[in-house]
Amino acid sequence: MPFNRFALAQYLGSTGLYLFAISGFINQGGMYAGLGLMLAGFLLMADRGWVSLRREPAFPLALVLTVYIVVRGASAMSAWPDEPSADFLAATWDLVVIGGLFTLLVGWWLAGDNRRIALVLQLAVLSLFLGVLKGIDWQHFATFMAHRPLFGMGNGAGLYALVAMTGLLIFRSSPLFDGGWQQRWMPPLLVKSIVSVLFLVFTVVFLLSQTRAAWLASLLVLPAVFVLMLRNNGGAQKKWVARFEVVVLVVLVLGVSLGAGTISKRLGAEQSSLMLLFSGDLGSLPVSSVSYRVWLWQDALQRIAEHPLLGWGPGSAPLLIQEAAVPGGLGHYHNLYLQLAAELGLVGLGLFALWSLVVAKAATGAWHERRMGFDCLLFLAALLAIFLIVSCFELRHDDERGQYLLILSGALALTFRLYRSPPARE
Repeated sequence: MPFNRFALAQYLGSTGLYLFAISGFINQGGMYAGLGLMLAGFLLMADRGWVSLRREPAFPLALVLTVYIVVRGASAMSAWPDEPSADFLAATWDLVVIGGLFTLLVGWWLAGDNRRIALVLQLAVLSLFLGVLKGIDWQHFATFMAHRPLFGMGNGAGLYALVAMTGLLIFRSSPLFDGGWQQRWMPPLLVKSIVSVLFLVFTVVFLLSQTRAAWLASLLVLPAVFVLMLRNNGGAQKKWVARFEVVVLVVLVLGVSLGAGTISKRLGAEQSSLMLLFSGDLGSLPVSSVSYRVWLWQDALQRIAEHPLLGWGPGSAPLLIQEAAVPGGLGHYHNLYLQLAAELGLVGLGLFALWSLVVAKAATGAWHERRMGFDCLLFLAALLAIFLIVSCFELRHDDERGQYLLILSGALALTFRLYRSPPARE
């Protein structure tokens, strides 16, 4: 039997895609193994892949961004020769992972196929659910829940739960999942029940993780999602959406009721700091998470002013913070934009901003060309808004789960452009 490299490439790529999807929130090794399999499959049929990549502006931009990150990482290592090189390599790699090339790889293997996209998104939700279960300390459950449970995901738990809630809200009424395995093997009532249970679980995680940045994002984004869903759906589907939104609101009210004490305690602890901050009296700020951020942001702005164009290099932020003796002992600036500007300079920040614009334009272009449904566009817009808001107060690019979220969302935005198939919607 002759060797069929295309069949082998398809097997490796598809296996890697699904391994990547299911591993994102539970196993970093599985996530990277999935990316490795997809890369191996792509290289086996690189002649076909190159046809898709070379016509997209996202590819040369991702290549330039990746090279810039690597060069700045090498510069940082030479600037601090006495510091462990592994720290600089790890920080450089964290930025390379979200620099665009892996996003294009996953988008290529999604192939603009709605069935494949639906399965990958379902596996992503399952991965988050399993990650939550894995992160619970079952032996000391009462003690675990009594404090601030982060479910083994750090401050990102609230962000990931909010994204999952938004996805369940949008895609449950979406034609994207018509004909999926759940429609063939599971009664519709059971599917709706599973969605409702998952939504409740993620709501509890969202509240108990006490991520105030995610709470703020939900207040700004979810109402807009509700309105746009109602405006875009008509007839019987609009009535179904309205009913589901009522269920969602009931679940949210229930979740808020269960976590009312947590919310009050979490917000009340910073009330005096916020009042002093808004009054401009920064010198009187008490020690709190708000004051830590203010002090960090002040130092970041000073560092950016010292090296505005090229920054100090990947991995430099912990050293700069330690050198400035910023209280709190935190190793980053608790703001993605300031972190990127401090480490990569305005050039690096501008390249990442341009990458985001190119990806967003690809998504809107695919929608205008009738290749992407409104549900996908709405989800991507909501995810982008949530991430931009949360990134004002914390970082997720140095966390493999955050990297997974950025890669997957970018791939979903680009896949319909990489594959110029006939229009997927009427």
